[in-house]
Amino acid sequence: MKEKLQLAISFLTSHVNSASSSIEALLSADLKNVAAYADPVLRAEKLLEVLRKYGSPEGHSSVLNRLAALTVLKDMLAEVEADPTAEVSYEFYVGRADCDYAFGRDLSLPIVEAQLVGRTMEVLRALRLVECKIEWPDRTNGFKASFVVKAN
Repeated sequence: MKEKLQLAISFLTSHVNSASSSIEALLSADLKNVAAYADPVLRAEKLLEVLRKYGSPEGHSSVLNRLAALTVLKDMLAEVEADPTAEVSYEFYVGRADCDYAFGRDLSLPIVEAQLVGRTMEVLRALRLVECKIEWPDRTNGFKASFVVKAN
């Protein structure tokens, strides 16, 4: 399990770097365009537009989600290092628009992995990539769901 988590962390770190590099390149190009304006008022207005664009959650959500997922994977690794026999699981909120799974209050319905978003999607994607087995235990709470990670 430890090796698979380390591999998942490496994979996700690579994705964080890629997402960061993309944002840096876009931001750099936008800032160069702002600098081209001779009128200081127009330049200030354009600069504020760029700051709003990249200051919004949409402007950097991929990096935020991947960084949050990286923290989750590192916590899982720490659990395994502290107790190699420990069951590794991840719990997340469901049923609200601001959750990683906007559906799922009905306990009789299974979680549909394709509808996961955000940090949970990134964690699951990294674990699946390194071929971890994911088990979905029965839910007892309409506001939370969890999965258990197995090495195989």
